[in-house]
Amino acid sequence: MELEGVKRCIQGLLESGIVIKSVTTDRHSQIRAYMASEKPELEHDFDAWHTLESIRRIIEAKKKCNKELKEAGPRFMNHLWHATALPRDDPQLIKETALSGLLNLAGVHSWSQGIVPQVIHDNTSNLATAREWSNKRSMRPLNISRTFETERFTKVLSCNHEVLNSTKNTRVPLNTASSSFAVLLKLLSSNQFLADISRLNVSNSTCSVESFHLIANICRPKRKF
Repeated sequence: MELEGVKRCIQGLLESGIVIKSVTTDRHSQIRAYMASEKPELEHDFDAWHTLESIRRIIEAKKKCNKELKEAGPRFMNHLWHATALPRDDPQLIKETALSGLLNLAGVHSWSQGIVPQVIHDNTSNLATAREWSNKRSMRPLNISRTFETERFTKVLSCNHEVLNSTKNTRVPLNTASSSFAVLLKLLSSNQFLADISRLNVSNSTCSVESFHLIANICRPKRKF
């Protein structure tokens, strides 16, 4: 049904003489395949709200067993929103900014170029247990994708915020050996997230439409047939 809706919308706009440059949808697999095979001339973006909302719900569900996520979760989501709002002509910058959120939560705010897992290890080894980081070249014990193990920091080498005052900053760094960190790490390291992060489009987000439908379902009278 969703695929048919997209087909009809595109066809209707084209028949009306409207020039389409890009199409933003959720990450529906059939729509992705259709756009890639039938409409390759159109730029196909993904709705940032749908993607990040699904991540937020996963974090919310994990809070009960991972107390640190109550404070770290909102900060993590703010960081992802910041990454998706960056200029979309530099996908590597967007990806590295998103991944740098892991270091930010661990209390690391500047680092050197290198492979992402190795950079995390080198800058947070004092917080992690030997069991979790027994192999410096691999994060396989945490079920991390092989794609993530090849990602590199080349452009983003520090957090994009002012220098923190140690006396005023009361936030406790998230321990990289904790289950809470493992939850966030698994979300960011998935093959799908790494492939899609640079295609998230915040300018065409459907959050306002979703909010309207939510309020409408609550407030408008229900019809009985």
